[in-house]
Amino acid sequence: MISNTSSFPSSFQLRLTVTALSCIATIVMLVAISTNRWVDGNGKDDIQSIGLWKVCNRVVCVSHSAIIYSKVLLVFCLLFGICGNIVAVLAQMYGVEDIKKATAKIMFLTGVLGLCGMIPATVYFSLIYYYGGVAYGLVFGWIGTFLYLVAGSISWYHHKKQPDREGTLEEIKRQLSMRNAQPPPYTAQPPPST
Repeated sequence: MISNTSSFPSSFQLRLTVTALSCIATIVMLVAISTNRWVDGNGKDDIQSIGLWKVCNRVVCVSHSAIIYSKVLLVFCLLFGICGNIVAVLAQMYGVEDIKKATAKIMFLTGVLGLCGMIPATVYFSLIYYYGGVAYGLVFGWIGTFLYLVAGSISWYHHKKQPDREGTLEEIKRQLSMRNAQPPPYTAQPPPST
């Protein structure tokens, strides 16, 4: 029986893709959450832009307390995204292949948090009295959410094609403890006695 592995991307390529997507998603989501430009103002009451945290006119920006649930969910989305990103980067650096299912779960959870935060925020900002047009913050929020979901889908696909081995966590702990037990190569040795 000949297996058709030539059309299936390598494990390294899939892990690298998930890592790259999660890094890009985290950066994009960080920009989206931190900017004051989710929608542009329509000129009423001299409002220039409205962000997740502040409303800005030509002179000053003031905080607003609208859509608290979206703010909380998007901050948790960013935090879970950072954690998932750290897991993906460390797995890529150390060549750990058998955490695909965990990575997929983290990325899906992050994407769902992003969806739960972005949907009400989008509805709120599109129905707001000062709405003049979409700005980059809202677009970046949706791009980050979508990238988290794509990274989770790729990791889940990878897990289904090459399932994780059982007992991986214990094996990783054992390998790390063995690595920590070995003396470093630069340890000074006592001089030989003559």
